[in-house]
Amino acid sequence: MLAVLRYVAGQAGPVSASIIARDVGLPRSTTYQLIASLIDDGFLVHLPEERKYALGVTAHELGTGYSRQAPIQRIARFPLSRLVARTRRTAHLAVMHGRDVVYVIEERAPRQSPLSPTPESGFLPT
Repeated sequence: MLAVLRYVAGQAGPVSASIIARDVGLPRSTTYQLIASLIDDGFLVHLPEERKYALGVTAHELGTGYSRQAPIQRIARFPLSRLVARTRRTAHLAVMHGRDVVYVIEERAPRQSPLSPTPESGFLPT
């Protein structure tokens, strides 16, 4: 079931059941059963006009719940603070997500520039 949810979440737009079955490598009957369960729980919605499926509200709630709890930031905050205190340099934690780099947290040392220019830093390009 999670493979189906992860697949739909990774697509640029809604997808048909046949495409899900093909790309996830499941029989069509199994795919429809999993989709029905995901719809029942609100993770997917059916778009009948398009004959496709998209993420539902429960998937959104799950994602925003992760953002609210911020587990990686909570785990990293203390070690990052110690590193900054010891080096007197700004430190950042980033993680790889596929081919992307996701910046998770910045611990700025006193009088150090931020990672990227902001209006507060006064370092915006002109």
